[in-house]
Amino acid sequence: MNSRSIADLGIRCVFVFVVLVSIEVLLRILDIPALKTERTELSEAHPYFGWTPRPGLVERMWWRDYWYELSHSEQGLRGTGLVAAQRPAGIKNRILMLGDSVLYGLGASDAEVITEILKQKLPATEIVNTGTPGYGLRQELAVLDLFGKALHPDLVVVIYRWNDPEDDLKNETPDYAFDSDGRVVR
Repeated sequence: MNSRSIADLGIRCVFVFVVLVSIEVLLRILDIPALKTERTELSEAHPYFGWTPRPGLVERMWWRDYWYELSHSEQGLRGTGLVAAQRPAGIKNRILMLGDSVLYGLGASDAEVITEILKQKLPATEIVNTGTPGYGLRQELAVLDLFGKALHPDLVVVIYRWNDPEDDLKNETPDYAFDSDGRVVR
């Protein structure tokens, strides 16, 4: 290869790169979604939490570059299983997990969610996933009020991430305050 053909190849590579970058910038400016993207509202309004996962939802969703299946129980929890106040036979422990989209498993199929993996590892333990995209401590505290009283868990786990302080400041309901002893009051 002579120096002229190397230069021509280099110019062609730069040209292709510039065209691809230009297309990417144009698509971002126009905000054109990916062709396979499906938009489903995962949540619905809730009088106390603000919003909650839509009960009974079964969907095939597109997440960045792959499809996944997700479902909500009739109680609005991720997955298909129902949770009763009385523990099922053979269940020795109950763990109530509170969190946002990470615990919910946004972008993961039902079987890939962390709570489902834990259920496989801890067969005598019922693990209740109350994770909901966008929840902060306000909603998680309200969920604890509702499910904690009803389910009497042996352990409560809160999944708290770097973006949760923003959710806590942005979401004003449900409201709570601290009394003079530092206890939460509604």
